[in-house]
Amino acid sequence: MRPIRRRWALTVAAFATRAIAGLTPRTSLAASPGKPARPAVATLALAFLFSLAASEAHADIAFVQNIGTATVNSTGTTTTVSVPAAGVAAGDSIILTFTCGDVAGDFSATDSAGNTYTVDVQGTKAGLVRTAILSAHNVNTLVQNDTITVTHPSMDRRLLTADEFSGLAKASTRDQTSTGNGTGTAADSGATATTTQAIELLIGAVGTDGLKSDIFTAGNDGQGGTYTLLTGVGANGAGSFTLNPEYEIVAATNAYHATGTLSPARNWVANVATYTADPNCGNGIVDAGEDCDLGATNGIAGSCCSTSCRFRPSTRLCRAAFGECDVAVNCTGTSATCPDGKKAAGTACTDDGNPCTLDVCDGSSSTCTHPAGNQGTVCRAAVGPCDAAETCDGTSTTCPPDAVQPAGAACTADTNPCTLDMCDGTSTEPGRRVPRRSRAVRRGRDLHRHEHDLSDQPLPALQHRLPPLGGRLRRG
Repeated sequence: MRPIRRRWALTVAAFATRAIAGLTPRTSLAASPGKPARPAVATLALAFLFSLAASEAHADIAFVQNIGTATVNSTGTTTTVSVPAAGVAAGDSIILTFTCGDVAGDFSATDSAGNTYTVDVQGTKAGLVRTAILSAHNVNTLVQNDTITVTHPSMDRRLLTADEFSGLAKASTRDQTSTGNGTGTAADSGATATTTQAIELLIGAVGTDGLKSDIFTAGNDGQGGTYTLLTGVGANGAGSFTLNPEYEIVAATNAYHATGTLSPARNWVANVATYTADPNCGNGIVDAGEDCDLGATNGIAGSCCSTSCRFRPSTRLCRAAFGECDVAVNCTGTSATCPDGKKAAGTACTDDGNPCTLDVCDGSSSTCTHPAGNQGTVCRAAVGPCDAAETCDGTSTTCPPDAVQPAGAACTADTNPCTLDMCDGTSTEPGRRVPRRSRAVRRGRDLHRHEHDLSDQPLPALQHRLPPLGGRLRRG
């Protein structure tokens, strides 16, 4: 929140507090003629305060990581650090500090992503030490093994550090600087001009002609605040240097120093540079230099819009898989929204044990689906010689009703020549075994039929047709 708006907000808050505190159990809630009721005034005041705070929302300045350091003890004109696995997020800031001998010439920096660096401040201890602070803001994404390179006059010993910060302004980021030099144990950059914003980042860099084994203690800002030590570097041996970077985030406009304590005493150069906070990122509006702005959800898990209001890269996981038909998805690098991701329709998944269902992902759900299918698949096997196997019909997830072989269907022979082998239409096992008629029974029936035929003939006509009976034919 900018200083003027902050003072307005505090004034409104104080007024609202007094209005609310002025109410007692006996205070009337009714408005006096011509005067609004105190509760109403308090409510309006608080509403104004919250809306003001929301309109002034911005990303907080934060230290992200040390990108890397370099110590070089051979002659050359470049010094390089490699980007670690975490990479550098789009929209963040890279702060470089560099120390070498006092040689004439210019410094510059480049990186693999084409970001633009400026030399923000540099100072010298004549003939002994030279220290500089460089920076790039609203950077393009850097990935693992990308490089950041400082180009400088030819020299045989130099030190470089690179650090990443978020929440700084996208443009016109550097505000105030100062540099000092001396000999002793108390390094001090001297005071900057008064900063233009309340919330700013202070970067201090103290370079010495000392050894890596020296002790450096981060100092104060000259206004009651203290610095936090960043990753420093150094070397041992004749002609060595040390480089001691530090930072602080302040919340009031002032003239700031960068200081530190050396042990033992050394020749030193102390620089300070201040950088403004981003006044827009987090307000929910996509402003110049931003890819996106989701307000309070910038940078949270699942968001593809970073705290610097830039699209997160395609290497950034935004949603883990949470079902067997789901897939883990990364940001696209071109959108603030985490894309949806599901396994392709028809992908096999866990069997539900039902032979009449398919076990497939449907392409839209994260869980396995089980629609009807598998037409012709046996879902209930025959359990007896007169049972019938049931098969899935492909349209229902339920196995058809149990059925048996129709009555009269042949079944397993029981080896009994006097029975038929057939199903009865109601049981899974063979029904009653129907007896087969014997030869004697069949012959008897034939004789009976023959006797019936003869009874209709006159006796004389029968005599020549009857076989000999061994006696006289009896009339009856």
